[in-house]
Amino acid sequence: MEQAAIVTPGRRIAAWSLDFGVVVLLTAALGWLTQYRIGDYLSDWPSLGAGGAWELMGSEGDVTAAGVEIGSGVVGELMSLVTQGFLALIVLTGLVRFGTLAWIGHSAGGALAEVRTVAHGPDPLLSRGRAARYAISTTLKDVGLYAAACIALVHGAFALSVVLWALAVAVLIADAVPALRPGGRSLCDRLSGTAPTRARLYRRALDQSAHLRRAGIDATQQAVAAGRRIASSETAEQAKEAASERARQAKATSRRIAADVTRRVESSDHARQAAATGKRLATDLASSERARQAKAAGRRLGDRLRGTRP
Repeated sequence: MEQAAIVTPGRRIAAWSLDFGVVVLLTAALGWLTQYRIGDYLSDWPSLGAGGAWELMGSEGDVTAAGVEIGSGVVGELMSLVTQGFLALIVLTGLVRFGTLAWIGHSAGGALAEVRTVAHGPDPLLSRGRAARYAISTTLKDVGLYAAACIALVHGAFALSVVLWALAVAVLIADAVPALRPGGRSLCDRLSGTAPTRARLYRRALDQSAHLRRAGIDATQQAVAAGRRIASSETAEQAKEAASERARQAKATSRRIAADVTRRVESSDHARQAAATGKRLATDLASSERARQAKAAGRRLGDRLRGTRP
């Protein structure tokens, strides 16, 4: 498969190591919880004492048998708590791996090592069924067989525990050998119908970061250009308003000048009319005065002529 050839053995080992680290964290958490439950059980001495007393009372004097029964009950409860812890580890590991595969297409270690699990074939889309098979097979390989060996050892089945440990190691080797080839499919891949491929998460993250950076630069440039356009439009509007104000002032000034000139012209007309009227009055007065003088002279001349008449 061309996509699977991209994945190197080093990345497969890194992804497996990181996934096993998650298993170690789950083991530590469940170990602490199991220890707390064991301590809580052993600290309940009144209940244990009451149970032991009832066993002694019902033993009909066989103290040894009663003690064995009481010890067996306590040990059985402790083994039950330990067994529950190992079973919870298997279940939680399977659920975590199935959840990560079904929702994001790779495990936690695969996300860090850029190893993605896809369907083997022309369609790389990983279905829920294949994700479940891959999660179950890898959980049994990494945790299930070892947990089963530990449970058998706790319950005293030493031979079965050794067999399970040997089987777990054999399965681990059988799964790892094909995966150590470049682009090779492991045993779990073949059982679940999956194949590894290069996720290139970091490259996509860098490309996305570069895209966002370019988008931010473009947005900044657009904002600067818009600001400049707004500033230019505001400047043009201010210039237009200033020109309009100057035009209004010039118009008002021209109106005042025209009014002043009109008033002056009107004043000049009135003055000319008054001068002409004065001249006419003076002429009329002079004519009247000369007429009176001529009349008086005529009267005097008539008087003289009448005085000389015989």
